[in-house]
Order: sequence, then C-alpha cells, then structure tokens
Amino acid sequence: MANTFTQTYLDDRSKVQELLSALTRDLECWSYVMPAQKTRDGRNSFLNLKLHYIGVNNIDNMDATAERKLQTNS
Repeated sequence: MANTFTQTYLDDRSKVQELLSALTRDLECWSYVMPAQKTRDGRNSFLNLKLHYIGVNNIDNMDATAERKLQTNS
C-alpha cells in the first residue's frame, strides 16, 4: 500500500509529537510518548496517552478506588 498521507497530515502529526514531547519529557507519562519519537507520530503518542489515562484499565482502577473510599467512609 502506497503512502496515502498528505503532507499537511504528516506535518501536523510531527508538530503534535513535538508538543507532546516537550510537555511530557520530564514526567512519568513520557514512557507513553517516547515510542513514537523516532517516527514523529504525534497521533500515536496521543492515543497512547489517552489509552493510559482514560482507557478501560484506568476507569476500572478509578472505580475500585472510589468504591474503597465509599466503604471506609460508611
């Protein structure tokens, strides 16, 4: 399959990677941005961050934490 991405998309994707890298480089979440650094794929970095922070596993963790707090406060 030939590369079907427009130059605008590729430029924007690189810019998003640049911004996310600058924002997260010194934080724990850098490990979710770093894998896309070589390809400068900001879309992939964004999706990795989204999955980590508001994905199914995190929602389950937040739910369990809230339930524990409710049980100890009752």
